[in-house]
Amino acid sequence: MRVISRNGFLIGMRDTGDQQHYLGLKVSEQPTDSVTFIQYNPKEKKVDPSIDEVFLAESVKIGIKKYNADKGTALAVTEIKYVPYDLPNYDVYTIMTEAILSKGL
Repeated sequence: MRVISRNGFLIGMRDTGDQQHYLGLKVSEQPTDSVTFIQYNPKEKKVDPSIDEVFLAESVKIGIKKYNADKGTALAVTEIKYVPYDLPNYDVYTIMTEAILSKGL
């Protein structure tokens, strides 16, 4: 998985051949009760979204909790950028969150 930093986002891109996932995170050291979602549609596809933002947020929350527990930090996600037509494999987003934070910070 590649991780880059762009416009304040830490972005992870995962391509396993038949599946592709994109996840961008803005993090803060301040706790937050809300998360802003940004749909990133690089191919401007006109399809119904396959990603459920509630499940995506929960997956990211699990990943950041694991990261915080391992590193002794108290980071929070303030914004999530995602491709709305990616496959909704939410376990992957948990893994990606941990990897993005580990590689990007």
